[in-house]
Amino acid sequence: FSLKIGNFKENRVDNLMYFSKINAKVFFKNADWIDLTCDNGIFVKKDNEMMFNDNIYLVDNENNEVFTDEAVIHLNTNEITGNKPIRANTYFGKIFGEGFNFKQNDTYTFLGKIKVFVNTDKLDNQK
Repeated sequence: FSLKIGNFKENRVDNLMYFSKINAKVFFKNADWIDLTCDNGIFVKKDNEMMFNDNIYLVDNENNEVFTDEAVIHLNTNEITGNKPIRANTYFGKIFGEGFNFKQNDTYTFLGKIKVFVNTDKLDNQK
């Protein structure tokens, strides 16, 4: 896990660290990775979690993109989750959902009511 930030503020009473202008990179054991950029974030020491909000953009090593306003990196489990509406661009088309979960085994799960728009031309090229 690597993190670049624009601004930083620590609250020692609550054991929270506040960040802004964030660029994070999460590396997984199987050599996959996800880049995350966003406006604001909080590190919760007791939970070992990075919570991000506002204008989040995620892109993975296969060039799949996710846009949302909430994401949490669970550092103990190498899992990234979000419970706000998402829009994803993938090699086969677009996905809209009410949240997501990404696990280190390279599995995306989209939550809630899902809409998928498939670009069949791109699927034909995958054969």
